[in-house]
Amino acid sequence: MQLVLNVKDYGAKGDGVTLDTRAILDAINACNNGVVYFPAGRYLTGTIFLKSGVTLYLSKQAVILGSTDLADYEGDYTGCIEAPTFDKCLLFAEGQTGIEITGGGEIYGQGDHFPQEDENQERGERPMLMRFVNCSDIKLHDIKIGGSGSWCCHMIDCSQVNIRGVNLYNHVNQNNDGFDLDDCSDVFISDTKIDSIDDSICLKSTTSQPCRNIAVTNCVISSETAAVKFGTSSKAGFTDITISNCVFHDCLMGTIKLLMVDGGILENINISNIMMNRVGSPLFIRLGQRGLNYDKPAEMDFWGKGKENEEAPGRIRNIMISNIQANVTLPEKERTPMMLTGLPGYNIENITLNNFSVTYPGGGTAEDAARQVDEDPARYPEQWFFGILPAYGLYLRHAENVKLRDVYFYLADKDERPAMVCEDVETLSIDGGNIKKGCVTELLKDKRTTA
Repeated sequence: MQLVLNVKDYGAKGDGVTLDTRAILDAINACNNGVVYFPAGRYLTGTIFLKSGVTLYLSKQAVILGSTDLADYEGDYTGCIEAPTFDKCLLFAEGQTGIEITGGGEIYGQGDHFPQEDENQERGERPMLMRFVNCSDIKLHDIKIGGSGSWCCHMIDCSQVNIRGVNLYNHVNQNNDGFDLDDCSDVFISDTKIDSIDDSICLKSTTSQPCRNIAVTNCVISSETAAVKFGTSSKAGFTDITISNCVFHDCLMGTIKLLMVDGGILENINISNIMMNRVGSPLFIRLGQRGLNYDKPAEMDFWGKGKENEEAPGRIRNIMISNIQANVTLPEKERTPMMLTGLPGYNIENITLNNFSVTYPGGGTAEDAARQVDEDPARYPEQWFFGILPAYGLYLRHAENVKLRDVYFYLADKDERPAMVCEDVETLSIDGGNIKKGCVTELLKDKRTTA
């Protein structure tokens, strides 16, 4: 029989006022391969250190509340290399195995109490909800999480991660991501609802190991930025990843973003059976040449032009995206078309879009259609930074072996831009759909072609 320890037996009050950190830690430290049980109550706490073989079981009326006093959060543990102002967190584990959080209760960070900027107008120090570093066999099952001061759940170099039946709502502060997976492997996310201000599922790569063997299925996701993003950090890369049978809605800054800008490889990606409603651009694929090393903690520069790395950029190849229905409703023209682009001399390769049906809002002018798009190789990878694109549906540049099968674009209003513009594209095939095929034989290197 598994050992069950009640946190109230260790002095926790669960009244939402008394700081219960010490009682919770005492229960965890006394538990060996057992369950730490939270009965109904509101447990105010600072940083909780998790350990191997321990399950936190939150009953349905139990809430772990993050303290609103930053002094209650520990700081002497592995932080966040991309955002050191987010180092502190509510739940933390490093080098542990066999951790589970379940029971139907809630973990809520009270992150609205932490200012976005300090007195010097620098990014304010704001705790995450939870961080796992170099851990394995992690289970998050049937719980509610959110209300973080910054990112919600950050995992670094973790493996055998199972996230199922989680309801994540993170809308109380800026940088309110959902799940941030940095160089993680063997991850399964299913039957989960994510509603976040910032990226909902964000795959990152700041170490020498890529994110790999990841599956996401049967999820409903909403984000004021992107539903799924790979690669705002992309040192090693991303491989062998599948996303299927999901609904993405109200994604205001684009929906799926596949980015490689720091020298790694993004390959073997399969995305299928996705319904998108009230979104910005359905797809943004970007090979860049920023070349960050992530050798020391530093705040991310979102607005600067960056410094182009002299080394060759990474690679993007072998991507299959199929069975997509999208209703693009955003009025800002720079945020609505799909953009797939490599760099001069470095193509994105083997990209297949199959069975797409996308409705766009329209509104483009003849002046928009004539616009030339900067390469901007070293800048932070965000589509709208490129400005209004010369196509209303798909802008394709520096690419080879691209297949469009049964791709249909529709307009809610008039648009004077063509459906598709291709620049420096080698071997493009269009089969079915309503995009004109006359351009195919004219696709020559360094020549723009429209459809």
